[in-house]
Amino acid sequence: MIHKHAFEVLDKALKDAMKSDLANTSESLFGGKVVVLGGDFRQTVVQNGTRNECVNATTSSSYIWLKCNLGDPNDVEATISIPDDLLIKHSLDPMSDLIDFVYPSMLERFNDLTYFQERALLAPLNEVV
Repeated sequence: MIHKHAFEVLDKALKDAMKSDLANTSESLFGGKVVVLGGDFRQTVVQNGTRNECVNATTSSSYIWLKCNLGDPNDVEATISIPDDLLIKHSLDPMSDLIDFVYPSMLERFNDLTYFQERALLAPLNEVV
């Protein structure tokens, strides 16, 4: 998770950028733009920080959190279809197959910085990575 200051800077930047378009921009979050926040607050890290400093760095400790909408009774579960070419089917080792798919020829290109800048594996928990 990103430190709350990053979201607060984004909020102020979008408010400045949208000032000419909206009269009430200063009162609305992110200049009136919809922003979806997701992740696990327990993964917010402050280098060499205490537990209190880490908790204080989370978005839920920001002024932004007080203005967030956390869903409503009409929220429902949704099913997302994943295209067949992105599925790992019938694999004995799906994790290795995923790594090979995202990082083909990794052993030959591990010194090439642009190779890693163009790819990423996202996971909900650090332990999964």
